[in-house]
Amino acid sequence: MRASLRMVFLPTILSAALAGSFSIAEEPRKEESQKAGAPAKKPATKDDQVHVYTNDDLDRLPPDPTARRSEAGPPAGKDVAGAASKAKGVVPYDALGRLQDEQAKAAGLATQIADAERKVTAAEGRVQDLEKKALAIKNPFLPRPEVSPEQAEAWRRMNNVERLKATEDELAAARKAVESAKADLEKLRSAAGVH
Repeated sequence: MRASLRMVFLPTILSAALAGSFSIAEEPRKEESQKAGAPAKKPATKDDQVHVYTNDDLDRLPPDPTARRSEAGPPAGKDVAGAASKAKGVVPYDALGRLQDEQAKAAGLATQIADAERKVTAAEGRVQDLEKKALAIKNPFLPRPEVSPEQAEAWRRMNNVERLKATEDELAAARKAVESAKADLEKLRSAAGVH
């Protein structure tokens, strides 16, 4: 009979207990006392009392329940989690700091990309100037290219073939500089995820 009472009243008891209207232990006693006709009620014993855990009780527990508490455990208070993370060497996650770092890194990469683009443009301009100079040297119908005073002094002792050879050597070096600048630019763009 007891098993059937438990089965019948279990949903009622659980819903009432969750709602907080009465305790689980009181419901079967009321039903039994109504059937037996004896309104005897037992006084509350120490076993029937419910223990309530407060935040202070939880603060005194170690952060890891399987770990043993040391003799000088963490101080009871509101900064227990911070003390426990500092003791383990864990750095708290700083989303704002991480966002600022990422933005600064992106701005630094953008500046480096802009500088690399300027270097590529300058190197390409130098190649174009040297190509024009080489064409002016090759073609006798074009006016002589304008050169710096130091280069003009060196050119006075050279013939046209030697001038062309010197200009083509400069042109080859300038083309290598363009390729190097473009490679640097591509590395920076791939690091930034921009193509």
